[in-house]
Amino acid sequence: MKRTLMRPNPILAICFLWTGLAFADRPCLTNFSESGDWGTGKKYKTWIEFAAPNESAAFQAIGRFVATEGMLGLNANRDLGLITAYQDDNGRQSPLTVAFSRPSEGIVHVDVAFQLARGLRTPGAAARDWLCQVAEAGVPPGQVSGAGAGESSGIVLRTSSGEVPLVATVGQLRTVNAGPVLLFYYDFAGARAATRSDSTRPTIVVRAQEDPKKGYVLVHFKSDLSDQRRSVKMGSAGKLLKMGITGKGDLAPDEDWTIPFTTTPESPGVWILTPSTALESGEYGLWEIQGYGVAPFGIN
Repeated sequence: MKRTLMRPNPILAICFLWTGLAFADRPCLTNFSESGDWGTGKKYKTWIEFAAPNESAAFQAIGRFVATEGMLGLNANRDLGLITAYQDDNGRQSPLTVAFSRPSEGIVHVDVAFQLARGLRTPGAAARDWLCQVAEAGVPPGQVSGAGAGESSGIVLRTSSGEVPLVATVGQLRTVNAGPVLLFYYDFAGARAATRSDSTRPTIVVRAQEDPKKGYVLVHFKSDLSDQRRSVKMGSAGKLLKMGITGKGDLAPDEDWTIPFTTTPESPGVWILTPSTALESGEYGLWEIQGYGVAPFGIN
């Protein structure tokens, strides 16, 4: 199984930024949904509606936005109200579709859907935020509510000096022969996270529609200064083999490399995550199970 990062990659390269707003402040977040699994190809979609005399300006604006996002095969059919393009990853194509309609006079409806190619993964929050950027690119100025186009929701580290966004990153699977045993690690670039906390029990703020315990684990990284990477040990080889055969399931970090935490809802769609025990000085990250993305941070 290979986890890739393309350049440019409109989804995997996106950052998690904090806005401090509930999901209801941006309809594209409330309307977001996902289906399928990585074996067959996850599908992400959302939709928005806004006031406009017609869809011409929105069609042109979204078409320009998609053209700047590194997508290939861009096709804009004004008569059909349809924009299509795809992202290529070593021959595996992930299509994007934007459809326009007018449910009533003066209202424009925009549907955005992205279908990941089989076997590819992306952090779900990054997919959600990027689809919102695509949809909101067509909204007339002054009508984008909440965070606004180009901003996104996600994960932040709450410190004494304020809230610091945690940038989502993706890693690469690595195998290590340890005698008769085959070990698996996920490696992330850089031996030390730029965002750090002096607190041994830091407060992490997560924007999610359900309890983060259902989709995240808190992991401890082993830092390698010589190779400039952070690594987390993964689960058993047997589980990885089963996933490769069935195309189902999620490869989770080894339990010995995870840290228990508690969650408390702060407001609708916003959760406070706190480690259950004090953290030692070192490197950590909030791991999204389905997407294999990590929001890393360090403890001084």
